[in-house]
Amino acid sequence: RQPASWFSFISWMAVPFTVIALPDTQFYSQTHTTIGLAQMDWIRDNRVARNIVAVTELGDCVNNADQAYQWVNADATHDVLENPTTTGLADGIPYGVAVGNHEFDWNADTLQRRVAELECAALGANMIERRTGRMPRWARADTVFARRGLKVGVMGLCYRETPTVTL
Repeated sequence: RQPASWFSFISWMAVPFTVIALPDTQFYSQTHTTIGLAQMDWIRDNRVARNIVAVTELGDCVNNADQAYQWVNADATHDVLENPTTTGLADGIPYGVAVGNHEFDWNADTLQRRVAELECAALGANMIERRTGRMPRWARADTVFARRGLKVGVMGLCYRETPTVTL
């Protein structure tokens, strides 16, 4: 629906919206899945009231990248966001996961395989493979979502020490 005038366009675009940022969810995937599910349930249940338009995890989706069950648990929590019936959205609530240091704990092949199982955007705009000098094919620099005609981009960035540092 197009606004009738410039004033109504500004009012139309000024509707506040919320992007949820979830830092360091690795322990939810490892041992505390009920907390991760509770967070996703809250996001889903408050989507309309808080005008939640997207969710991004800020890295460290899992604690041990070589442990398949942690990726399965992470995927199960994201299923809450993907469900069109419960979210009221045809494609669910858009989300992406930035790649953090814990995702690098094993090797690039394991990371690629696990990210594919997660079924979402793995964000790492400046993540470069040593052997090719390019961003891995399985990673994305950003994800874009639209709300009322306004497009918003979310980027995932790593820093040089991301693959090796654990704070």
